[in-house]
Amino acid sequence: MNLPARKRKAEEAAIYGIFEQIKGRLVVSCQAYPGDPLEDTEVLRRMALAALGGGAAGLRVNSAEHIAALRRDTSLPIIGIHKEYGPSDLRITPDFAAARALAASGASMIALDCTNHPWPNGDPWQEIVRRIHAELHLPVMADIATIDEALAAVHRGGLEGGIAQPSARPILPSLLAEGMADSNSKCNRRRA
Repeated sequence: MNLPARKRKAEEAAIYGIFEQIKGRLVVSCQAYPGDPLEDTEVLRRMALAALGGGAAGLRVNSAEHIAALRRDTSLPIIGIHKEYGPSDLRITPDFAAARALAASGASMIALDCTNHPWPNGDPWQEIVRRIHAELHLPVMADIATIDEALAAVHRGGLEGGIAQPSARPILPSLLAEGMADSNSKCNRRRA
């Protein structure tokens, strides 16, 4: 096996390891709105450590600064996000520069907005996903709002399971089918 193939296999094994660590387990989002009294790196770090102490398998954390502070304390998966607020909306990890900063701070996975909402600034999510895979070698979690956006993320962005990874392990169709079956089942029970 040549060096690039071995490197790719090692990357895929690391990504699979992240999924195995969080599969079926609790991932806690530790973040605060801008201006909130809890929006302090040390406060959020302590909240995250409490969540991990309580059994969380991983964390979802906003900002490279907060991720870097937590990475010193844990090797568990951290899903990194960068929230960009607009006049009436927000976008998760709007450009590759934000994704690169999250990766440099120690994020295990990058989450980004893969919805159809218009955003005047930033990069197209498909390009961000491509570059994260090619340059950062990290999995990507797609923040989506609809089934159609999930399907578009799988089709156009190479995303799998609501999560993008540079491997051939397709997991979204089964998860999506399960979710749709469960959703249909709940709707049918409500109608009865």
